[in-house]
Amino acid sequence: MLIRCPECRFERQIDENAIPANAAMATCPHCQYRFRFRNPDGTPVVDETPAAAPAPQTAPAGRPLPPDLDGDDPLPPGAMVPRIPGDHDASAPTPEAPEAEPQKGQPEPPQNVAEKRSDFWNNFQKKRDGESKGKGGIAAAMHVDGTDVPWEEPKRYNLFMALYQTILRVMFNAPRFFAALPATNGKLTRPLVFYLILGMFQTLVERMWYLMSIQASGPSITDPKLQEVLGDVAQSMSLPLTILLTPGILAIQLCFFASVFYLMLRLVQPENVQFRTVFRVIAYSAAPTVVCVVPLVGPLVGSIWFGVCCFIGCKYSMRLPWSRTGLALGPLYLIAFAIGMQLIRQFLSMSA
Repeated sequence: MLIRCPECRFERQIDENAIPANAAMATCPHCQYRFRFRNPDGTPVVDETPAAAPAPQTAPAGRPLPPDLDGDDPLPPGAMVPRIPGDHDASAPTPEAPEAEPQKGQPEPPQNVAEKRSDFWNNFQKKRDGESKGKGGIAAAMHVDGTDVPWEEPKRYNLFMALYQTILRVMFNAPRFFAALPATNGKLTRPLVFYLILGMFQTLVERMWYLMSIQASGPSITDPKLQEVLGDVAQSMSLPLTILLTPGILAIQLCFFASVFYLMLRLVQPENVQFRTVFRVIAYSAAPTVVCVVPLVGPLVGSIWFGVCCFIGCKYSMRLPWSRTGLALGPLYLIAFAIGMQLIRQFLSMSA
């Protein structure tokens, strides 16, 4: 589909399969003008601006030939005719007048400025298209700066910088990050590894804080039953067993979350929801769990932040309105809230 800005005439060829079904508005990256590129019935908007008619080409005006007078003697072969002063050959190219250079301090015409910006943008887009090998959608075409996924570009970022940049973008710029996910819909291996790395980090940090809290509060606990329970939990949290079992548990957890979210979203928006996109949203939403390094409140804040990023990611990655996103995911969040409150009550009753 050819999308053309009606304001500045900037145009871009987009793969129609990469454009979401309900997307109808676009923002021009050249002049930031927001316009409708598709009608509600799915047909493209007809550009009503008439094309500029080509200027008629006029033949160069030459000097009229003298009339053929009767009675003129024919010239002998090889005769030379002297050139009349002031005459010139009409077919000879006339030197063009040098273009007037803009005076110093005078601003350039707006047409030249627009042409320079258009050339710069076209060169920039060609470079981006060459790096992405022709992949991309409406989000990648209209919003190209800062919308990539660093974790999925190993040639551009090293391992630690990719992890760091992805965590920052998810935590502090989630709408823009997740809006670019469909445009870079790649394999699920790297999102899975991202989720496993953060899940392992969270598990080991929480294990460390738990063991330190048991050691600190052990002498003050006088209830033998509570001491026995804490001792059994501490023994079951052996480090080799934790490292061995945690990756498998996290992978199953991620697939379960993605499947439940996918089924709920399919109920309200069946045409725009893809399991691959939901899987990547859940995986990258685990970025805020790094705040578990803060004792006591860190795990709780990280879990809430994770839920918020999942909600925002589903809304922006699948172009859903807030109402439909809340209708699909609201019951899941209510169930999670009820389970969390029940666990807190059990913990408080055990410590009382």
